[in-house]
Amino acid sequence: MTRLHDSALSRPRLIGGYVLTVLPSLMILYSGTMKLFMAPSMVNNMAELGLEAATIWIGLIELGVMVLYWIPLTSNLGFCLLSAYLGGIIVAELMTGSPAVGLTLATIFYTGTFLRKPSLFGLNF
Repeated sequence: MTRLHDSALSRPRLIGGYVLTVLPSLMILYSGTMKLFMAPSMVNNMAELGLEAATIWIGLIELGVMVLYWIPLTSNLGFCLLSAYLGGIIVAELMTGSPAVGLTLATIFYTGTFLRKPSLFGLNF
């Protein structure tokens, strides 16, 4: 059975991994929801990038990728898609001059996923 974490990992490692993946997941879910409902702050941010017309689609992509990531059977695919999406966040923030949030979000997310699923990275320790 596919699981959201590898077996035989210590309890503190699993707890740390889940905490470090749930926090950025909630931030991405919040962002996707705000884009889906066309919150003025999100529309302004997307307009700054020239993507105002695609705001709803980008919100749907965010929510869809998060759903794939948290379903055990599709979590590896969700991780790959979310990695690509986080790269896009970093590029968009570089275009606006401040990549700190995207880099922080990606680092926390990757660390948490590594703690829970080291086999996904080709490592087993």
